[in-house]
Amino acid sequence: MNRRQLLRACGTVAVLGAAGCNAPGREATRRVGRRDTGGPRNWPMFLHGRTNRRCFPTDHDVLERSAIDWSYGTDDAIWSSPVLADGTLYVGSYDGHLYAISLETGDARWRYRTGDRIDGSPAVADGTVYVGSHDRNVYALDAETGEERWIFGTKGIVRSSPTVGDGTVFIGSHCRTEECSVFYDVRWPERGYVHAIDADTGVPEWRYETGDGVLSTPAVRDGTVYVGSSDDTLYAFDAASGKPRWTYETGGSIMSSPVVADGRVHVGNVAGEVHAIDAQTGDGLWTFDANRGFDSAIDLSVVVTGSPAVCDGTVYVGAMVPDETVYGKLYAISASDGTGKWSTSPFAQAIGSSPVVVNGVLYFGAHTFGPTQDVSPGVFAVDEDGTERWSYTVDGAEHRGFGSSPAVVDGTLYIGSTDGHVHAFDLE
Repeated sequence: MNRRQLLRACGTVAVLGAAGCNAPGREATRRVGRRDTGGPRNWPMFLHGRTNRRCFPTDHDVLERSAIDWSYGTDDAIWSSPVLADGTLYVGSYDGHLYAISLETGDARWRYRTGDRIDGSPAVADGTVYVGSHDRNVYALDAETGEERWIFGTKGIVRSSPTVGDGTVFIGSHCRTEECSVFYDVRWPERGYVHAIDADTGVPEWRYETGDGVLSTPAVRDGTVYVGSSDDTLYAFDAASGKPRWTYETGGSIMSSPVVADGRVHVGNVAGEVHAIDAQTGDGLWTFDANRGFDSAIDLSVVVTGSPAVCDGTVYVGAMVPDETVYGKLYAISASDGTGKWSTSPFAQAIGSSPVVVNGVLYFGAHTFGPTQDVSPGVFAVDEDGTERWSYTVDGAEHRGFGSSPAVVDGTLYIGSTDGHVHAFDLE
């Protein structure tokens, strides 16, 4: 297996795991409503907020195990990550719909059909939900009714998730990598774009062309937009004008979304590295290389496509490790100097899911690239020292697992699945 085949597998796993026979609807209801647990009450964007950090202390006990509390089925695989705002869960599906699901009743409030599959996550701000689609458009819909407010054409596949701040929607577009090309008989151009769109009107404010597709989701902090590109570069833009403030070459394609914490930007790449960059100057501070000390039997590097979580001086990130068998691995890295603290594996065949840290526990999903009886994909809870607390696993021969990233609100973890469902796990 070469790198192109490996990355193609990353894209085709969703097709192999599609659940087209599932009728949309709620299943396995045991509890509805909301609880006051001290954690986040909303999760309005992919990776929670504009900086993508995902570190939440609470004063509540953590379960030694968990199970699905309820599920809602769509007509195809879900790789989109759910967001939650004002009692409603929003998630995209490979069936081309954006779903709005009531947390109080478990019923769909509405669903809106785009022209193609939805890979990225929606974002909710000021009564509007924004989402991109493979049909090359960004949509703005009324969050309460699903009524269309505007459509913005990007002329390229949109896998990036929108980040909304100060009246502007920031999002990337274009994708010509193997995991996009596998779906279409089209030769995509060698470029990508970062878009800034007026959140109210859909009118473009600025656009910047990069050297390849932008799958990464922007992070926004203090008037600066940070985003990665498949041209190996992390960009920092002035949020108002779109002028580059600095660029940083990582040496590998960036599908990971940057995380801003403690004056630093953290991002992974497909060369198996995690970089920490000074948020103001763009100077590199440290690089963690997951390939160091790893001798692959098939001469391929570790691949980091998920986004790091930064919490209490530690950077956590998942990866895909190619060896005689491909497996997912979780790394803990010192935020101060980039040295490895610990790593643990295996978790299915890849951790494309981006972890969240709540009350000292990491939650994330893991998936496979095709039917297999060798590993069990699932949802995992791991303590900050690398000890597994609990797992919910599924049959790898029937189920490709969880490539979606979890959202944790009011003591419940929500995550999308390649079986076409969004699942709710009771954590308390």
